[in-house]
Amino acid sequence: MKTFLRIFFNPIEDRERFLNKKAEEGYELVSSGSVFHKFNKTDKNKKYMVHYIGYMNNKERMEYEDFIKNMNMRILYSPLNLGKKSYGNVKYRPYNPIKSSLATNPGMINREIMIVENSNGKKIEMYTDSNSKIRDLSRRKKPYTYLFLASVIIIFIGVLEKLDFNIRLFNQTFLSFRPFDNIINVWITLGILILIYSIAKLIQLNNMIKFIDSNII
Repeated sequence: MKTFLRIFFNPIEDRERFLNKKAEEGYELVSSGSVFHKFNKTDKNKKYMVHYIGYMNNKERMEYEDFIKNMNMRILYSPLNLGKKSYGNVKYRPYNPIKSSLATNPGMINREIMIVENSNGKKIEMYTDSNSKIRDLSRRKKPYTYLFLASVIIIFIGVLEKLDFNIRLFNQTFLSFRPFDNIINVWITLGILILIYSIAKLIQLNNMIKFIDSNII
């Protein structure tokens, strides 16, 4: 088994290109995480398709998984780890529809990204038309929109504390919770970094949507 270290700015398309490149080099995927990706050597011609399914609930995922497996393709999962509040083995995703806003383990936790492996060497086509791809990209924007709003709140709270903003309402709510007490600059810096990342991802996804939209005849 061989392990490769790789962080993907684009966790879907970049991961798919990486996996297919390794497949061309004679590797079969064992697991793909946020940083570490494990492979075994193989003489089979593999092809990989990476798909975001974080908007699904667990029942929908299982039905989708059965559909893919019935076509004799293998399924693996990878975590997205973005824009979720975790309570033990339950995670709340406020950007998802109500029916899929709660994820559990076992269930949808760490299964936001589906990896489909085809052993016959043929490319897997997940979307039958451009509109389906645009819908998928639009769904993928929601976690980053949530992350953007969260970063604005983080910076807002940090600036208020930095300016020693003294309003009783804030002292009883937001400012009474200070995870970075006495190092507020770290709190603000964290918010700015998340803000920059979320904006960059939203711009990237918007550009992908515009590109597809401009090529629709």
